[in-house]
Amino acid sequence: MGKTVIEKIIEHNTGKEVKPGDIVTVNVDRVMIHDIFIPFVAEKFREMGFGKLWDPDKVVLIYDHLVPASQLDDTRHFHTGDAFAEKYGMTHVHSCLLYTSDAADDK
Repeated sequence: MGKTVIEKIIEHNTGKEVKPGDIVTVNVDRVMIHDIFIPFVAEKFREMGFGKLWDPDKVVLIYDHLVPASQLDDTRHFHTGDAFAEKYGMTHVHSCLLYTSDAADDK
């Protein structure tokens, strides 16, 4: 039987032949953090004493699950995520938030 697409991708990435059931370490192109998980991720980074990301350019934070925030407690995800991104020098923070200004209310 031929290789699956995933097996081919992993083999290309690692330079090693793989088969179902193998445990392999791959080189990742990007890591994504969702807004729902950022408080947990930030807490674990603090607990483990991580001072930096291996490559801030390869980490993406996406705000999309809690947009717009349905309750006040949901806003902690945005505050935690923004602080995490700033602390670790992340440049890829994406949101589907719609920002408005008070000036729009003056019409």
